Amino acid sequence: MNREKITTTILELEERASAYERILNVRMLERCNLIVQVGPMTLTTNERNEVVPQMARFPTQFSEEGVRTIMDMTFYNGKDEEVKAEVFGAREWYLREVSKLRELIDSLQDL
Repeated sequence: MNREKITTTILELEERASAYERILNVRMLERCNLIVQVGPMTLTTNERNEVVPQMARFPTQFSEEGVRTIMDMTFYNGKDEEVKAEVFGAREWYLREVSKLRELIDSLQDL
């Protein structure tokens, strides 16, 4: 990877981490405050209100009722192996993502 590409990638990652940090700085009570992750993907809903795994930067947040419905679903990876859904509070999910992004940025800067 050349230096220009690394610099561009670092800037993109810093932008995403900053966007997540702005979300974390907003304090409010939310009815739909749970994020569901299946493997590396989070779950979102499409225009027909169907649950879809996706690599979303800003995942859909679900209510407890929605999560109960989702947890009754079965998900499979590309090898046709069952993958368990994990549920996170939105704040927890964004904090984890910021931490991972900061670690990745530090690693790229060391190259």
